[in-house]
Amino acid sequence: MIAIAYAEALPGRREKEYEKTCREILTYILRDMTASDEGFFSGEDADSEGEEGKFYLWTENENTEYPDG
Repeated sequence: MIAIAYAEALPGRREKEYEKTCREILTYILRDMTASDEGFFSGEDADSEGEEGKFYLWTENENTEYPDG
């Protein structure tokens, strides 16, 4: 749904950030959320290296890279 919102916001906008964000979302879906039989996964396990949520933890620097979003 968010990819659709960004794609619909593209026409008439000069901000390249909308296009970049839309491409990143779709790349993620194709890379990580598409099953080998062409179906889609509905979620991911946040466990990493035996720790809940470790995969989704950001460093302070990563968290402030996009201060408005």
